[in-house]
Amino acid sequence: MQFFTSVEKLNINLLNARVRRLFAIIVERRVTLILNARSLRRLRRRVENFLL
Repeated sequence: MQFFTSVEKLNINLLNARVRRLFAIIVERRVTLILNARSLRRLRRRVENFLL
């Protein structure tokens, strides 16, 4: 019984790690997309100002 609970805990920990990693990847992608959009907007403004 004790062995079974330890195996269950191990499985839960592995699942949590996987979920956390997936969540981290999703958040990272969202953040990079937002940052890229902002930097692109800034760059576009700079280019427009430079051309004008």
